[in-house]
This record gives sequence, structure tokens and C-alpha cells, in this order.
Amino acid sequence: MSELLETAVAQGVHKVVIGVGGSSTNDAGAGFLAALGAGPASVLARGGLALAAAPHDALLGLPGVVDRLAGVDLVLATDEDTPL
Repeated sequence: MSELLETAVAQGVHKVVIGVGGSSTNDAGAGFLAALGAGPASVLARGGLALAAAPHDALLGLPGVVDRLAGVDLVLATDEDTPL
């Protein structure tokens, strides 16, 4: 999904609808963040529970992700109650 998002943004898309639910949210979005370059997959891809023990520098790439997605409206579409 992150590759599709990056491609859409590179093509000038300003609104992206991301569908999530069930198994796609089990890692708290950590895998998605890793794929976007927010931090190392070796740390983030271990899943949502592992985020609590992630080192303080695990998301050093997050500012770059935020900059790339500035001006893009990300819409979350879900069929479940997902506390965010």
C-alpha cells in the first residue's frame, strides 16, 4: 500500500482513501510507516506491541514522510471501530 501511496503522491494526487480493517491494523500501522521510510523495518515491522519498546530514535525518518505527504488528504475508510 505504501508504494501505491507514494506513486499517487508523485502523480499529483491530493486525496487518497486508505481502506483498513481487521488484519491490516494489527501492527498499529508500524509496517506502513516502515515502508514509507519513517524508521527501520527491523524495528517497526515487529508489530504494534513492539512499538512500546521501540528506541526513541525509531522514527527519525518520520519528518521526511510528513513533508512528502504535506498537502495530501489521507482518508481512513474502515468497517470496524478502530481507536486511533
